[in-house]
Amino acid sequence: MLDGWQDDPDVQAWLIPVNPSRHGPSMPAGIKFLRTLATEGLYWPLLFRELQRADVVHVFSASYTSFLLAAARDSRRENTGPAVVLNYHSGEAPDHLRRSALARRVLKSWSM
Repeated sequence: MLDGWQDDPDVQAWLIPVNPSRHGPSMPAGIKFLRTLATEGLYWPLLFRELQRADVVHVFSASYTSFLLAAARDSRRENTGPAVVLNYHSGEAPDHLRRSALARRVLKSWSM
């Protein structure tokens, strides 16, 4: 999508990486939950700063925990943020949506 819009004067598109790089030594691979917390600590401030500039946000997500780490954290309440297009790519969607009240609430908030 970024390549397709690069020459369009009416669209300014950019990517917010979900795994932002950090400076300094890398987190040991064996400490995966600590690594996730560190990554989230870098991602949240970046996300909130960049959402202030956006009119439309395209979110990629799968089910279950991935949904919590991608889609749910990108949601905004009461239509106060940019419009959201969710690319929900998972064969587990029916089971996930049946089991998760949070996922249903996030998706419902985006549909208003």
